[in-house]
Amino acid sequence: MSTASVPSVPSDDDDGLEQAPVQVLPAASPRELRGLMKDWRRGRATRNVGQALSDAYVAVIAALMIGAMTVNVILKAQRTVAQCDSASCLSARTMMPWAGHTPPVLQQAAAPATTPFGLWQTEEGNVRVEQCGANLCGYGEKDGKKSNELVLINMKPSSDNSKWTGRIHDPSGGNDYDSIIAMKGPNLLSVKGCAFGGLFCGNQTWKRVS
Repeated sequence: MSTASVPSVPSDDDDGLEQAPVQVLPAASPRELRGLMKDWRRGRATRNVGQALSDAYVAVIAALMIGAMTVNVILKAQRTVAQCDSASCLSARTMMPWAGHTPPVLQQAAAPATTPFGLWQTEEGNVRVEQCGANLCGYGEKDGKKSNELVLINMKPSSDNSKWTGRIHDPSGGNDYDSIIAMKGPNLLSVKGCAFGGLFCGNQTWKRVS
C-alpha cells in the first residue's frame, strides 16, 4: 500500500517565511583576544588625550578673551577718568584708585618734548602744564608743590597741535586775559596774553625746567 505524503503546516513561529541559516563564527584564540583588547585600549586612550587637548585649547582661548576684555574695560575707564575733572570723576578716583593711574604707555605718549606738558619757569614763578580733559591747564608751583591756582585755563589745541588757545591768569594783577601758547623748540614756550580783543598784547618766553 502506498503512503500519501502530508504537506507540512508552517507553525506560528515560522510566519510562513523560510528561516535563513545561522552562520557560526569561529572562536577567537586567546592571542587574538589580547590583541583586540590592546587595540581597544589604545583607541580609548587616544580619544581621551584628544578630548583633553581640545578642552585645554578652549579653556586657553576663553581665558585670553576674558583677559583682553578686562584690560580693555580698565584702559577705557582710565582714559575717561583722566580726561574728566568733575566732582563725579574725583569721586571715581577715590573709590577706584586704579582708574586714576594713567598706563605707562599713555604717560610716555602724553609728554613728548614737542608739547607743553611739564614744568616751566616764568617771570612770576614756575608753572606746571598738565592735561585737563581734552585741553591743557597750567598750575602755579612753588617749592615742588602744585597749587590750585590756575595760570593757563582750558587751553584748546589747534587742529595740527601747533598752538593752544584759551585764557591766562595774571597772579600779580588778578586778571584773566585771552592767551595763545606755542612751542619754540623742545625747551621754550611762547606765551601771549591779550586784552580788549587783541588790542593790547604782551609776550613771554617760558623755559622748561623738566
